Amino acid sequence: MNRVIINEALCKGCRLCIDACPKDILVLDTGKVNAKGYNPISCTDMPACTACAICARICPDSVISVERGTALKSASTDSKATDSHADEGGISK
Repeated sequence: MNRVIINEALCKGCRLCIDACPKDILVLDTGKVNAKGYNPISCTDMPACTACAICARICPDSVISVERGTALKSASTDSKATDSHADEGGISK
């Protein structure tokens, strides 16, 4: 399964990722306040994440990272290239 990882302690809740997410699975978590006084973003439907990493790319503070699930790794024909390093934009493989 793909995962969106949000560093809630550093998130300023700017909502850029919410507006950018094509699956509409990111929301402002008004039930939480971080140490900086902001409501952080949270993911409401992790299985729906396609690991497009648009959220990670648009985040001005780089507090979002995206991990692709093992199902996508096994579909790759070149496992050396897939597993060797993280892509740009916060995508880990």
